Amino acid sequence: PQNGHTLLDTATQQQRRKEKEQEEKRKQEDQWRQQQQREQEKQQHLLEEQQRYQLEQLRLQREREVYERQQKEREEQAFEQIQYETEQREREERLNHERHQEQQRLQELQEQQRLQQEQQRMQLMQRQQQQAQQAQQQQQQQE
Repeated sequence: PQNGHTLLDTATQQQRRKEKEQEEKRKQEDQWRQQQQREQEKQQHLLEEQQRYQLEQLRLQREREVYERQQKEREEQAFEQIQYETEQREREERLNHERHQEQQRLQELQEQQRLQQEQQRMQLMQRQQQQAQQAQQQQQQQE
């Protein structure tokens, strides 16, 4: 009777030990699965963060390109404006210079005309004087 009882006890103990080992094994597998899932979630989170970061970098890059393009356009416009103003100033200076030269030429021509008229007047007076003298001489000769 004692032997049979001991065998039963032993069988029950083995059964319990086996159940305990299986329970332990199940717990370990559950822990391992949970660990795996946490790792996967962590990886997923990191991936999403990385994608957000890359998108933000792209957005910043595009903004920088737009800003640089606008800046370049503003610089080009400013350069063209300066060029235009410089050309206008040079054109005005050239026109003023030409106008000044024209005025000088006109004054010189007027002065020449005045001198010629003065000369002609003098010559006319001389001729009149000569004619008057000749007439006087002729009159004297006739007398």
